Amino acid sequence: MKQEVDEVCNIMYSKPLTDKHLTYLYNRVVIPKLDFWTILSDLELNRIISSYKKMIKDKVKLSKDVPNVVLYSNQLIGMTNIIEYQLQSQVTTNALVE
Repeated sequence: MKQEVDEVCNIMYSKPLTDKHLTYLYNRVVIPKLDFWTILSDLELNRIISSYKKMIKDKVKLSKDVPNVVLYSNQLIGMTNIIEYQLQSQVTTNALVE
């Protein structure tokens, strides 16, 4: 899974994409795909998406030292926090099963 996310990042580095494009792709393609694959620990999720966070910071000219909370702020970048997404997905799935 990490390799696939890294490949997506390598492709997007060379494209003239805005932060809105990158956020849309992350929120609507990358996260649902990871969620579909399996349930992962927080550590695994962070490891898998670390290259995407690095890539989007680089594309929007943010320092690598900028806290990730900036990426998740709706007033700024607006990325979905994958850990919160997975938790919400699990709660929804469990509610549907019961």
